[in-house]
Amino acid sequence: MNLYFTVEWQPISDHDSYGHDIETAFLMLESDELLNGTADPKTERMAKLLVDHALANGWDEIHGGFYREGTTFGLPEDKRKEWWVQFEGLNSLLLMHQRYGHETDVYFNPFLKQWEFIKKHQVDKEFGGIFDTVESDGTVMDHTKSRIWKECYHETRTLLNTIARLEALAQ
Repeated sequence: MNLYFTVEWQPISDHDSYGHDIETAFLMLESDELLNGTADPKTERMAKLLVDHALANGWDEIHGGFYREGTTFGLPEDKRKEWWVQFEGLNSLLLMHQRYGHETDVYFNPFLKQWEFIKKHQVDKEFGGIFDTVESDGTVMDHTKSRIWKECYHETRTLLNTIARLEALAQ
């Protein structure tokens, strides 16, 4: 997956959007399952690798949450936390826990930490809504909740999927 290209359509390497990694993992699995009834092992493996990569390179172990972006295999360069990345992270972490939780808690513990980060820092408790972007520690520097790319399908899809997955896990 590449986000940036030269004018000759050559990929600009060494750039990673952790949110796109975790969202793509979910979308690949969902698409494969809808089209074929079950995820192909290759799709499953690639989705897991994408989430594992985002956890290894873009996860904030101290505060919880995924950073915006960084180098492919280096340190994060933009440690702010964008609303959609946090919700997609919640979605994909629980999805991975549902699939691999019998083997490891590497997805469930970050899922819990992710949910706490969202509730504590991304949700505007005074006026409602979700803050667009917060600092790595959750500090709100910009109270913007709307901009050209802001929409609500990330939150809605994540919350609906999370409810369904938690109900399935509880049974």
